[in-house]
Amino acid sequence: MAKRTCETLDLLAIQTLRREGFFNDEQSSGALEWRDPLGGMRTANVVVQQHDEPRHVQITFGVDDSGRVRSCKVPLVTTPCHFGGYRYWFLCPTNHFGFSCGNRVGVVYRAGDQFACRRCCRLAYESQNVSRNSTIRTLTLALKHYRRLERDYERLRVKFWHGRPTKKHQLWLNRVDKLKAILGPR
Repeated sequence: MAKRTCETLDLLAIQTLRREGFFNDEQSSGALEWRDPLGGMRTANVVVQQHDEPRHVQITFGVDDSGRVRSCKVPLVTTPCHFGGYRYWFLCPTNHFGFSCGNRVGVVYRAGDQFACRRCCRLAYESQNVSRNSTIRTLTLALKHYRRLERDYERLRVKFWHGRPTKKHQLWLNRVDKLKAILGPR
């Protein structure tokens, strides 16, 4: 039986908080949105407390059936970088049989009413559930390569010089031929 995958759950990443400017002040707050697989949106209010010890992120993500606000507190820690500064990490807040997990992670996933690391949620990546000989895997890889080819084609400024393809364009054409070979005859 296939495990639940990371891609199906809401996640909170340190990288997202840093990009959105949550670590610029002593206390920052804001809203984050998650896309629902069915096309809807879910919103969570996030407050990063840096002046309190221990540092933590307070996440408020809705109201349950009884009208109680659902929230979770995830501890933050820092590690020094080699050339100065520091890097933020989440500490997994889950307890197993009275022992705290305490894994230092960059991403926590929402499992029910709490956020936890990938191990505690027992999650796999989507690619780990697909067999190597699967048609779905082949099509997924082909789509990934196709998107990369599109991106690289848009970056090509000069495609032909004196009627012949440039080296970069020739490399791109070779990659297209390889992709066609992966997909096989139609």
